[in-house]
Amino acid sequence: MRTLTLVVLTVLATACGESDATTPTTPTPPITNPTPTPTPTTVTMDGTVRESAPTTNTPVPGATIRITSGAQSGQTRQADGNGYYVFDGLTPGAFTVEVSAPNYGTTTASVTRQSSGQEHFTLTPTRREVDQTETGEIGAGAARCETRAGSQPCVIVAMDVHHPGQIEANLDWLPTTTNLDLDLYRDETRLTTSQNVSLNFEAVSIGVDPGRYQLRVYYRDGVVGTRYTLRVRRPN
Repeated sequence: MRTLTLVVLTVLATACGESDATTPTTPTPPITNPTPTPTPTTVTMDGTVRESAPTTNTPVPGATIRITSGAQSGQTRQADGNGYYVFDGLTPGAFTVEVSAPNYGTTTASVTRQSSGQEHFTLTPTRREVDQTETGEIGAGAARCETRAGSQPCVIVAMDVHHPGQIEANLDWLPTTTNLDLDLYRDETRLTTSQNVSLNFEAVSIGVDPGRYQLRVYYRDGVVGTRYTLRVRRPN
């Protein structure tokens, strides 16, 4: 009986000793830094050449885009009919671009390209005086627009101006029994009204800044089908 008790105690002691053993931990994986994205060996640069405000949607076909400094100095491209150009195989880095076209001022820009992307340029038309003549017929059935006299039958002559200067407009018509008037607007704001010179002659003269302008010839009363001539001199 004593022998059996000793065996049982020995077995229990062994089992208890095994339950106290330390549980092994999972090793922490080493921290690795992400591999940096390598700088491309060459990049592509493309974009458009368009006119400066207020005609920013007008492309400049045939514009010359020239790189004048940096690793690719001397490379040149011509814009297509939509003002689009592209340079392939450029060395990443900083360089200077010169953009020019006949009848436009030249522009220079500093460009940095570490990856492929777009660069857009604008050119301003060379300053000059524009003479334009508009002729037509106006009467009570013409399309209407807002004038100093409210909604009236009218004809709108739109003008885009890139340079400060003077707008001078003269309006004459026949027959003289008709009443026509002339207003100058910038966007939807009236800037000035015409001066009545004679029975069938109105004149406008005012200094302007770059922007979008409208001369509005409007019919007040008189003979339906009145013929008019509007002569304008303005900066481009």
